[in-house]
Amino acid sequence: MNGIFNEHKKLCGTPANSGIVQGRVRLAQMSEKIDDLKEGDILVVPQLKTRHLYSIPYVKAIITDEGCMSCFASIVSRELGVPCITNTKTATKTLREGDYIEVDGNVGVVKVIG
Repeated sequence: MNGIFNEHKKLCGTPANSGIVQGRVRLAQMSEKIDDLKEGDILVVPQLKTRHLYSIPYVKAIITDEGCMSCFASIVSRELGVPCITNTKTATKTLREGDYIEVDGNVGVVKVIG
């Protein structure tokens, strides 16, 4: 069921680091640097790259389309203590810039709440 919104507007993926947070979606493509990231944003990327690292201390959570428990996003999120969900397949296509979401890194579920 990864990558598909169910009837409750939930997106599922692989839980890579635990924690439950809420915040605004900040979308970035793999080639983009994130210049206007605000503290508390939730970073949504196809795959976390080193060019995104300077932004990570400001984010509340990381969500990726690709990845697993041992991918770069998982390792970085555990080191910095932010919730992370990987392998959603379609987070960058189904979530919209500015959506207010809840990230449950304990079970790998993203829920749009506003």
